[in-house]
Amino acid sequence: MGMLNHLTYDNIDSADYGIFLKKAAVFNTPERRVEKLAIPGRNGDLLIDDGTFENIEVEYSAVLGCDSAEEFASTLGEFRSALASRGTYKKLTDSYNPDEYRLATLIEKFEVDPRAYYMAGEFKMVFDCKPQRFLVSGEEPQMFTESGTIFNPTQFEALPLIAVTGNGRINIAGHVVTVSDTTETIYIDSELMEVYTPSGTETVLTDEGLITITDELSFPITLQKGPQAPISMNSHVSFADYTFPTIGPGEQNIAFTSGIDSVVIYPRWWRL
Repeated sequence: MGMLNHLTYDNIDSADYGIFLKKAAVFNTPERRVEKLAIPGRNGDLLIDDGTFENIEVEYSAVLGCDSAEEFASTLGEFRSALASRGTYKKLTDSYNPDEYRLATLIEKFEVDPRAYYMAGEFKMVFDCKPQRFLVSGEEPQMFTESGTIFNPTQFEALPLIAVTGNGRINIAGHVVTVSDTTETIYIDSELMEVYTPSGTETVLTDEGLITITDELSFPITLQKGPQAPISMNSHVSFADYTFPTIGPGEQNIAFTSGIDSVVIYPRWWRL
């Protein structure tokens, strides 16, 4: 008998509960955001495509067998409560695609089909997921103490997290960033569009108040409410093209001036 499939959601492994996957809709692709405009006097529609995608629902069918009806009810309840308590956008992995993960939130609906006098049953779990399938390899930090190259194995631009120590100019895949007047290691987060350092003791303020970020893509730094929140470092960084760096497909150059001691890139590769 082959390996039984299972999923892990925010480090909650279904296999630990004796819950395994019967089937899963894990290979579907998200819908591209395209607006159609009908132009009078012109055949066809004008398509406005901003290059982004909608969230996608991923459905798993799972099975659970127990020695008693009481154990079935208790185990299923514990598993459901564990998943539902995790809030929004946590890492979702499964054994169908062990080299990938999604950012997902559980749609709190279990459709249970109990059998064998309620000692066993099948049920469905539905997760609302961001459209990307992130590569586990994209979490691996790539450190540069001198100029070099980085290879994007996908067909999509990645939004990296970049840790910079030192002052000077950095060219990341054609995006020029200048860091000045700081002794801190700063983090340039292209997904969150924030620049910060984890070593501060001041609150991070925006027009809407304190920053709270729960997106898993803040890895490895998470900004929290409270007096120990990291300090915003936006005033120490400037962007030549007024955009945060992205890393396009294929081999890309990484270069920087002598005042930069090191650049560490968490690339966040993704595909659909």
